[in-house]
Amino acid sequence: MVLAILALVIVGYIPVLVGDFVPQDQWRAFTYGVNVDGLQKWTACVNGRLNFFVLTGRPLVWIPECIEHGFIHDITDFKLLRLLGLAVLLATMLISGFVFRKLVDSYWKGILLAAPLVFSPGYAFMFYQGQTAGGVLAAVAFALASVYFSFTYIDDAIQLKGKEKVVIGVFSALFFLLALFNYPAFAFVAFSVIFLIVAYTKNINLVKRGKILLLMFVFYGFLCVLYFLSVKILSHFVATMDLGDYKFSVSDPFSILAKVQAVASKLFNTEILVNFFGIPYLGLAAVCGAAFFVPANSTNTQLSARLLPIVSFLILFPVIAILSSAPVILSNFEGIPNRHVIPGQFMIGFSAFIILIKLSERFFSKAVIPFILLFALSIIAVQQSRISVNLVQDSTVEVSAIRNAVVNLLKDEEWRRGKHVHILRPNSGSFIQKFTWFNSGEYAPALGQNPAHVKEMFTMALRGRLNKED
Repeated sequence: MVLAILALVIVGYIPVLVGDFVPQDQWRAFTYGVNVDGLQKWTACVNGRLNFFVLTGRPLVWIPECIEHGFIHDITDFKLLRLLGLAVLLATMLISGFVFRKLVDSYWKGILLAAPLVFSPGYAFMFYQGQTAGGVLAAVAFALASVYFSFTYIDDAIQLKGKEKVVIGVFSALFFLLALFNYPAFAFVAFSVIFLIVAYTKNINLVKRGKILLLMFVFYGFLCVLYFLSVKILSHFVATMDLGDYKFSVSDPFSILAKVQAVASKLFNTEILVNFFGIPYLGLAAVCGAAFFVPANSTNTQLSARLLPIVSFLILFPVIAILSSAPVILSNFEGIPNRHVIPGQFMIGFSAFIILIKLSERFFSKAVIPFILLFALSIIAVQQSRISVNLVQDSTVEVSAIRNAVVNLLKDEEWRRGKHVHILRPNSGSFIQKFTWFNSGEYAPALGQNPAHVKEMFTMALRGRLNKED
């Protein structure tokens, strides 16, 4: 079952692993001159990116991107490095199996519960970016590993000795700090995972749930403060610059409330469970449906004892889902990108999958359950694959158009007579209309989203032309 689940996830992303695909930010690999070698590109990338990422609170996220810049010479080189991204994705799912197995009494079902995470719009967008977002994907894996060690630390069934507890606690803190130093918006998925584990763990009374939740949030809150102070200290050692939308901005309480409202609307009033679902309010329906199973965790059969967990769940769920998007709420972004609300997306998707697992266990035999769950996952994987195919096709059109333009320009020697090259950029808005579940330009063609990519595309085409002539 584990191999079947992982294989279906690969199906969702395999088109970008075999095609000539370059999304928006990944074109930065062609920022450099045509004849610049790998070491020079690495050095230029570090010098050009390090200060920005330190000042925006992501002091480690640049490492995979700069490695990629040093390695890439042509578009075909991206394929090999995308395998690293796939390895991180699969490792994230394997880690989730350990994190969630006690909730569903099965390791493979725990892996299945990671499907809403790796197929969520925010995670998919980052996966498509290759090693430009390699540190971002790693942040999720680090966050899950941290949560695993945290719950191992407090697990009464595991009798840890003094030194063992210290080691486990250090690992938990270290992994979460690594996640924060890579990408806080994805590291905050830890808060969502903690709440989901506390809510769905069987045979724990409400008071103990509250204590665990409070203990975990205090611990991770302390680590967040430590991270913030560390970044502030690091920022004094780098040159200042204009941070644009990434600037930490708290102008007044009303602006924060407006951001909270925008995040809530993004999570509960749009089709964000996974990329293909087109049913409005599905997120809120998943929350309400999931609450139906919370009372089953209580050993007390009195009505009041059953209603209290439901009410607590319905109050805390949206609060944690929204507050876990704090990095974007406190930023200067006017819109709410899908990639910045991934903790809330995962909470909703996780709840829907829990419902599916519980219903299948209630109404079907054990022999049939795996086929039901694999069928549900296959639907998502196929639809994700369609998205991947569409993105590869659009990228191929862009690449072919630029390559042909450069070939014609050099062949006819028009470059000797003219000083300008005219580029007709595609309309991003018309592209997004093809995918009604997207509310931003995250998946728009590179040329349509950012004119800076024109120069990078020309560099790519010229570099390929020179290679052929050599």
